[in-house]
Amino acid sequence: MYKMFEQVAESSKQVPKQKRRSFILLMFKESMISAKNKKSNPQSRMNNPKFLEAQLIQMGSILKDPSKVTDKKMKQVLRMYDTYIQWEKSKLN
Repeated sequence: MYKMFEQVAESSKQVPKQKRRSFILLMFKESMISAKNKKSNPQSRMNNPKFLEAQLIQMGSILKDPSKVTDKKMKQVLRMYDTYIQWEKSKLN
């Protein structure tokens, strides 16, 4: 899991600061989807700028109010995100 956190941290450095949190949440969501659905190719979706922008907006609204999330997978993604944030803070200390 920490290896994945390292990869996410590296990938997020290329994203503007104001979109970084949304991007990280999206990365976790896409990794969860691809882990459960082996046929899915997340790279093709992530290369679509319209899809990416729409997803970043959605992830931003989820981060603003995570209590509205009812989807079981998205709740798992939020827990993974919280774990990542804790890992990132501990890495800085």
